[in-house]
Amino acid sequence: MQSQSYLSGPIVPGKLAASISANYVRHDPYFKNVVPGQSGTGDANRGGARLQLRWTPTDQFEAITRADYFQSDESPEQVDHLLTPLVQAPLATATIGDFSHVALNDDGYINQIIWGVSQEFNYHLSDSITLKSITAYRFGKFTQFNDADGTEVAVQTGYHFDRDRQFSQEFNFVGHFGAIDLFGGLYYFHEHEFSVAGAYTPPSIFTPAAKATAVLGFPDSTASSKAVFGEVAYHLTRSLKISLGARYTSDHKELHQDLSRYAYATAPTLGAFLPGSPFIASQGQTFPAFTPKIGLEWQINRDALLYGTITKGFKSGGNNYSAASLVGFSYLPEKIVSYEVGAKTEWFDRRLRFNVTGFLYDYSNLQVVQVIIPGLNSIGNAAKAKVYGAEFELLGKVTKNLTLSANLALLSAKYSSYPQDPLSPGIIAAVGNSPKYNPVTRTYDATGNYLNASPRSSFTVAAEYRQPIGTGSLSARVDYYWQDKVFFDPTNVLAQGQAAYGLVNLNLGYSSAGGRWDFRLIAKNLADKQYSTSALASSATLASQGLAGPPRTILFRVTRIW
Repeated sequence: MQSQSYLSGPIVPGKLAASISANYVRHDPYFKNVVPGQSGTGDANRGGARLQLRWTPTDQFEAITRADYFQSDESPEQVDHLLTPLVQAPLATATIGDFSHVALNDDGYINQIIWGVSQEFNYHLSDSITLKSITAYRFGKFTQFNDADGTEVAVQTGYHFDRDRQFSQEFNFVGHFGAIDLFGGLYYFHEHEFSVAGAYTPPSIFTPAAKATAVLGFPDSTASSKAVFGEVAYHLTRSLKISLGARYTSDHKELHQDLSRYAYATAPTLGAFLPGSPFIASQGQTFPAFTPKIGLEWQINRDALLYGTITKGFKSGGNNYSAASLVGFSYLPEKIVSYEVGAKTEWFDRRLRFNVTGFLYDYSNLQVVQVIIPGLNSIGNAAKAKVYGAEFELLGKVTKNLTLSANLALLSAKYSSYPQDPLSPGIIAAVGNSPKYNPVTRTYDATGNYLNASPRSSFTVAAEYRQPIGTGSLSARVDYYWQDKVFFDPTNVLAQGQAAYGLVNLNLGYSSAGGRWDFRLIAKNLADKQYSTSALASSATLASQGLAGPPRTILFRVTRIW
């Protein structure tokens, strides 16, 4: 069930207006649990609302106040589909290849609350200059508990609590002066995040009592970012424009880590400290970056645009909440140089649209995420990666009522240098005999392998037909999405991947005159294709686990506009 509502209108005509929207989604679990007495996963029980107030006391001044709230209480799918067999877990093994079922001794849960407020001011200083200010505050809190091993055996569980507060302030201006367009501003961001993270591995058929552990961490972090940015566009001619932009960013991040490993004891009792515990450390780092951009646009005529850009990008470094030692405590900033060229064209009196884009991304210190257990990640750096490809878009109005469209993406995304990919015990079990594996450092040479979740090709084709009926109209749309095989780990092991697959979606509807009433039957993944969107190797069972894509979902939607 999904309910959406939206209401807007003037409170004081010409001076004060408001809008409010609300959304609520609830459905039963997508994936049935075959363990007797246990609930399934992949349900939905979430909703939120958003309020906006717009005050325009004069033609030059505008104030917009926004507030939003979101809450959920669910048992989502959490990488809990077993992908490789385990003799010790016959129920979970029996579900391999059947993504509609799971075998979990606990279905887990996530409780989440997010809310925020922001205030935007716009002042039109003149016909050429507009000043803007945006002040925002956000709060988030969630609690997560999950069966981390993906089996009916009590092998490993994870717990994560997180509380986050954010404040941001941005000032910018837009100016138009003849052939010159200007944009610039200042930005500030501050965040404080406190977490409690736990991983519990009790004695089981996989874990001898002597190796059973409980890990409990209390990472406390702050982050701040300051930036100044600007861009100038100069119209060389009426059809040719060059743009120059730059941003200077200074990010500062601090982490205080307090993590301990204990010999497992019956909860809530904690056993004795294990060697190396407790690990208590603090580290603060500043990451400055200058990122310029240059772009060129040529509007050949009203139906053809050519463009090209060269951009230098930056993703800040940071610290790992899962760090248990100084090794791997932090990671470096990721940097990219991006080259892009393309064309946007329309033909036959704009009945046919054809767009093409070519791109090359050159990464250094590419950040790679390793999932330790669901909800707890570790980030490291690959040395270099290169991504290049092309995207094609075709949209044609074949008749007055029939529209066809197609999108094609071709991609080559490889680690050009990644000599020391750190491996989890589950991955070591799969690549331990490979000459690329170094048993001393427990790392793998992933140089030349494909980046995570990067299909070499993917495409979408769609057909939409609209037929007037009386004062309303009937519509039917069908689309098909296909993607090539992908890997979810730099080692590119088959167990951590997904073969090529395709999805069919269908949308049938009727709209009354003016769209005041809309009735729609929607079917997603009509063929009920089973596929995974992520995978990890369990550190407890050494088996592979996958995150399943949603199964066939059919819904009926009614919309009424007053």
